[in-house]
Amino acid sequence: MKATVSLQKGSLTAVVFNKLASESKEIVTFYLRAIALRFEKLAYAPLNAELGNARLTRPYVFLVTVSGFVFGLCLALAEPTLQPFLVGRYGLTLGFLVAAAMLLHVIPVSLRKHALGGAIASTAVTAALTSSLFVGPSIAILANTVIGERFLPAQRFRLTGTVHIKRGKHMSCWLRLDTPSTTIASGTTVITLPLTCGEAHYREDPVSRSYDVDVNPGLLGAPFVQSIHAVDTLVGNQN
Repeated sequence: MKATVSLQKGSLTAVVFNKLASESKEIVTFYLRAIALRFEKLAYAPLNAELGNARLTRPYVFLVTVSGFVFGLCLALAEPTLQPFLVGRYGLTLGFLVAAAMLLHVIPVSLRKHALGGAIASTAVTAALTSSLFVGPSIAILANTVIGERFLPAQRFRLTGTVHIKRGKHMSCWLRLDTPSTTIASGTTVITLPLTCGEAHYREDPVSRSYDVDVNPGLLGAPFVQSIHAVDTLVGNQN
């Protein structure tokens, strides 16, 4: 049999050099079956375009799902930084490096191993770009807070302020400082500090009190509040 086969944009095109093929459906069917058998021998398994595409795209869908889940956990559980734009800049840089590595090496090597690789190329590229937007910031957040808290000493500040709570679908708590601070985070004027609702005992406190605030410098240079503890005396009663 003399024929050429090409696979582009999800379509398998076979050109058979046989004039009788255009006159007989049986001959066309014979050639198509022969081509399919050759592909099956290469893949060591029966081939079906739809099933094959679904099987090949599954790891990329899994990658996007897991990276998005991890990013959500980082936002929910990691201590919020006082300079989020700095962490975001590092995160985007890491995301760009991850995307470049996947687009230039991982995806081409992976797709070349499969006969239907070209058909899912656009899906793989989209998944790589999307997951990199999750992976890069996740690494930056974890490096700055988790590693920073583990290896860097925190600095303690004595500050005064009032506890505020926003209730709704998601409760959020923060400490509003009586006097904005420019010493906690270099180059940033801090007016409010993130506060866990457990530390606030789940109730608002309109009375100005003193608090010991432990601020970690962060591995990436983005400081974050490591802990806040109230000093039992009221501000008005201090000597």
